[in-house]
Amino acid sequence: MVGRFLRAALLAAGWPLASLAQEGGSPEREVYVFGNSLVHFLGQEAHSNTPYWLAQLAQADGARLALDGQWGFLRDFSDNLPPEPNWTIPGVSNHWDPGRGAFGDAGFDAVLITPANFLQYQVSDAPYPGNNPSGTSPMDAILTVADWVEGHAPGTPLWIYEGWPDMASVAGDYPPSARGMRRYHDYTLGAYGVWYDDLLNKLRAARPGQPVQLIPVARVLSELLEEGGPLQDVPAQALYVDDAPHGTPSLYFLAAMVTYSALYGAPPPEGYAPPPEIDREITAAYPQIAAHVWQVVSEGLPEQAAVAPQPEAPGQAAVEAGVEPAAAACRHRAPATAPRSGVARRRGPPRGCPGAGHGAQRAL
Repeated sequence: MVGRFLRAALLAAGWPLASLAQEGGSPEREVYVFGNSLVHFLGQEAHSNTPYWLAQLAQADGARLALDGQWGFLRDFSDNLPPEPNWTIPGVSNHWDPGRGAFGDAGFDAVLITPANFLQYQVSDAPYPGNNPSGTSPMDAILTVADWVEGHAPGTPLWIYEGWPDMASVAGDYPPSARGMRRYHDYTLGAYGVWYDDLLNKLRAARPGQPVQLIPVARVLSELLEEGGPLQDVPAQALYVDDAPHGTPSLYFLAAMVTYSALYGAPPPEGYAPPPEIDREITAAYPQIAAHVWQVVSEGLPEQAAVAPQPEAPGQAAVEAGVEPAAAACRHRAPATAPRSGVARRRGPPRGCPGAGHGAQRAL
């Protein structure tokens, strides 16, 4: 019991999981996910989900993971509390059985909340359109969940999982053209990322005493995949299976690398060899990908958490490929007015620049 409270206190203060190994045993995460198919997709391939690959990376790094989760949209989560876990993922240990104890007694040290990827056509605190007599906004729904978590498990850090955006409304028909994918990555690194930055700042302003961080999955993926990135030659069909877009195991593997660095406060494990089901170009570029992931994620972590060493990569130029200095008009870094936003090296047009303003309403 003392160990659990110590771990929770350290995590709330932003200490990396590596420091918890000194408490005894391996670094461990006990995670609850309010998710959707950008986290866990029931596709034709068994490993098209982030938790499976997160568990694989943790095991390779001598760490441990226990995770529960549920599918839904933000209003599903806020309207149906307490949580009702319904995920069973081979290779991922569950942590909580609601029939044997309350959420607050489970000792979760991280709660992930996943907004849908088609909400970004309007600001996060604008009410949902359509039948919405209460005037609820996406931000309202997140705050309802955040308040419930804080009331039942005080001090548990919240993480906003930045899933990749809807593809059809930006890139066109599937499979997308090269031009469509350029628009897609520009949008992800521009208006879409700005939406998440704004959401994070508003959540922190509304609940200043509650730790809230971003897992910057979408922007890291686009930085890796855009022209000049180390994965620029990976075809869209190797990652996406439709225009929602749901993904292949390779896409969720990349998402897990970002999630691992955020949750464990450490680079993806050095020397990890992805299995054959992962695209060969991703496997070949794993050291460069790991270095870039950690560079981006560590810049957004609290200062205490960003202490793990930078993994070496065969070529810094490859890691930095396509990353421009912060200078030009609509291609810039995150504003200095958003401290600890979880945002690093964001490039692309903000609102009002080419590529901004997409976001048709589509269910995943």
